[in-house]
Amino acid sequence: MTRLFTLFLAITLLLTFTSCEQSEPPETGRVGDKVFFSGYEWNVKSSEQIQGPGPNFFSNAESDIYVDESGYVHLHITKRGDTWYSTELVSEENMGYGTYSFTVEGDFVNMPENIVVGLFTWDNDTFFEQANSEVDVELSKWG
Repeated sequence: MTRLFTLFLAITLLLTFTSCEQSEPPETGRVGDKVFFSGYEWNVKSSEQIQGPGPNFFSNAESDIYVDESGYVHLHITKRGDTWYSTELVSEENMGYGTYSFTVEGDFVNMPENIVVGLFTWDNDTFFEQANSEVDVELSKWG
């Protein structure tokens, strides 16, 4: 019995001290359907059916959403076959009240009329409880 207990204890200690540890996520970059950017973890939105905002199809292709070597996140609009795909990143973390700063690079003077760049906060809980869930900045060419 003592020998069995000693063997059990040795295996338990071995597993305890050599168990697998999950590595820390990268500060920036992409792993699967997660993007690590600006100190947060973001989910890549994906759909093969029309979804809002829009109506849009959403791409999760790594060539459409990625973080470059300078730490900038890139989101592309891409046509595959006859279908146009938008891109969107969604954080599961509630950002709360505060000052939000967006830096966007692009040619907004010459962009097509049917494209909208949307930068927004959204919280499902406060939408239903307090009706104040969204701060929305949209860049587009109207008319």
